[in-house]
Amino acid sequence: MIEIILTALAVDVLFGEPPGFIHPVRYIGTLTSIQRSFFDSRDHEMLWGYFIVFSTVSVTVMFVYCYLHLASLLPFILRILALSVLLKTTFSVRFLHQAASEVRIALEAGDLQKGRESVSEIVSRDTSDLSEKEVISAACESVAESITDSIVSPLFYYSVLGVYGAAVYRSINTLDSMVGYKSMRIGTVSARLDDVLNFIPSRLAAALILLSGILHGCDWRNGLKIFLRDRNKTESPNAGNTMAMMAGVLHVTFEKRGYYTLGHGRALEPHHIADTLTVMKGSTLILVVILFLVEVVLWKV
Repeated sequence: MIEIILTALAVDVLFGEPPGFIHPVRYIGTLTSIQRSFFDSRDHEMLWGYFIVFSTVSVTVMFVYCYLHLASLLPFILRILALSVLLKTTFSVRFLHQAASEVRIALEAGDLQKGRESVSEIVSRDTSDLSEKEVISAACESVAESITDSIVSPLFYYSVLGVYGAAVYRSINTLDSMVGYKSMRIGTVSARLDDVLNFIPSRLAAALILLSGILHGCDWRNGLKIFLRDRNKTESPNAGNTMAMMAGVLHVTFEKRGYYTLGHGRALEPHHIADTLTVMKGSTLILVVILFLVEVVLWKV
């Protein structure tokens, strides 16, 4: 297991995202868009919501089954590489780092408009009139939340259920991002299922942020304080865990205008985006070490 995770991480760091025309998530998105356009205006939206989840997960499972069958025909080294490439499509570290760094670079150059445009690539909120501090907050919040969605959850479900687990998680998370608005009945199923799947990983991710913060000399006591105080302030039952912990260990304030304020501390500056990414990378490393130790213990047992 761990050799596949390490190879997948290496592929991610060295090459980043695969081209869109071969990226499985792109096809999940295309399938979702087709189904959404067909079912959105129909009656029994909740029922169609179940159907969209079932059909998307079924297609994902069939794809993984065929992929694994073909991979089993390869020599050992090539099989490991093939499985690693598939696993890599379920998570993303390099893209997240690059996207957030583009925001930081723009702001450090004094180009607020470019910063707004860059951060709009990684958040769903309207960024057209955000102040510099709000742009920084949006970028940091996105990184903190993505530690769960883009790193911890896929690797967690891979460690528990193999490639099937990681791929199914990614398909449901993609559904949630596209149709999972709780005000739309057709997206309620995927939204709630995504909440359930992220329940444990989001809390694990918060713990990893705390440990990473300790290693990097951050204010871990304040991290715990803000986590316990502010983690339930977001609409999502999971996003607040990592965002509150990140705000706490960095001793800063994250704010989404009209929705929530997390943490209390120093005024946000562009370098806090880099600090958030440092904590993210530390969290990823700690997770890999934990998974390695778990595998060693299970192997000895």
